[in-house]
Amino acid sequence: MAISYVNASAASGTGSVTPSIPTGTTTGDLLIMHIEGEGEDTNADVMATPGDWTLLGGTYSVANSTNGIAYQTRCTIWAAWYDDTPNRTVADAGDHTAAVLSVWRGVDSTTPFDGVT
Repeated sequence: MAISYVNASAASGTGSVTPSIPTGTTTGDLLIMHIEGEGEDTNADVMATPGDWTLLGGTYSVANSTNGIAYQTRCTIWAAWYDDTPNRTVADAGDHTAAVLSVWRGVDSTTPFDGVT
């Protein structure tokens, strides 16, 4: 089966956010959550809040350095298999939090990401 894009949803705000499950999602689809928030070091744990998800790309993907300056941002990408009830709430990441949830179908569950550690 070829991999296909299903749909996406987004949520943003100044507190915690919870993107909705996109229309058309079924059990076994791969969910990818892209999270962007304030880049202060004190917010590193907040970016790890979606329980039962796998962080992609190592410790944290960083758009700018995170030396504690409030105007810089941190971006992380998480993956999970849809099973009707994944936790999608992302805690307040500081000044702002934005999350985009995309859904992919036909992804091999044994090796969904080639070359990503």
